[in-house]
Amino acid sequence: MASNRVHGSTGEPICYDERMIALVLIGALIVVPILLGLFLRVSAVLLFASLLSGSLFVQYLGDDVALAINAATRNPQAPLYAQIAVLLLPVLLTAIFARRSMSPSKLLLNLLPLISVGLATAVLVLPLLPSGVQANIFSNPYGNILRQTQDNIIGLAVLLNLALIWISFKTAGHDKHGKRH
Repeated sequence: MASNRVHGSTGEPICYDERMIALVLIGALIVVPILLGLFLRVSAVLLFASLLSGSLFVQYLGDDVALAINAATRNPQAPLYAQIAVLLLPVLLTAIFARRSMSPSKLLLNLLPLISVGLATAVLVLPLLPSGVQANIFSNPYGNILRQTQDNIIGLAVLLNLALIWISFKTAGHDKHGKRH
């Protein structure tokens, strides 16, 4: 069943299924990092550092990865998906190798930073998706909000994760009771 709305760049009708898929994709991009942090008990700080590392990999090695993938396959979308894999692989590996690195008592303290990591993941993945998928996502009201607030989302994620570092990690030279040695 198609809606009466048309796609802004192509003029084709937008299907309700496409809008639902866009909403599910946005939700998955946000929720999966949160769930990884909560269920595997991985600190938001570690996941955020991994996400930023993946972003740097994409920025500095993404073109090389795309060229290698282009040479190996005839699929024109493969380089885009390879860049997404390069972005997310550090997060996934950190979740696996750092599982249970956070005590259960710190889960609540990590909740807001984990949510910010999920939002930042969506912000960083969306520009790497094929243009048609991006158009479907940004035609969705939630996708449009995500696009309009992406700089705020990244800034908030940085601040929340820095605050978590400052709160969570004790300074060198202090024991649990604050006595100096």
